Amino acid sequence: MKRIVPIVLVTLAASIGMFAQGRRGAPPPPPAPLEAAASQADVDKAVQALPEGLRNQTTVIKWKPDFTYDTLRKGTNGLVCYDRSGMPQQQPFAVQCTSMATCRGKRRT
Repeated sequence: MKRIVPIVLVTLAASIGMFAQGRRGAPPPPPAPLEAAASQADVDKAVQALPEGLRNQTTVIKWKPDFTYDTLRKGTNGLVCYDRSGMPQQQPFAVQCTSMATCRGKRRT
């Protein structure tokens, strides 16, 4: 009887570990649809800064020279990413992601 208890406990611990690891392999949700006139290449470049699991449901915008933006894809996870490459005083590759709450709280003066 004394030998059975440790064997059962080890088996139980191993099975819990296998179930917990099984969720990591779940496929990510499908990507959100693109807005009209949006390029998939622009969206792919903007979300490179994110981990794979967050890319499909992130909002992507493209800045205009007058500091307004076009939405390329609306997401659902509360993040927004954009490509700053080619803007004045930026590096050749400059991608940034932030929280939607951060963007909404700012006002232009």
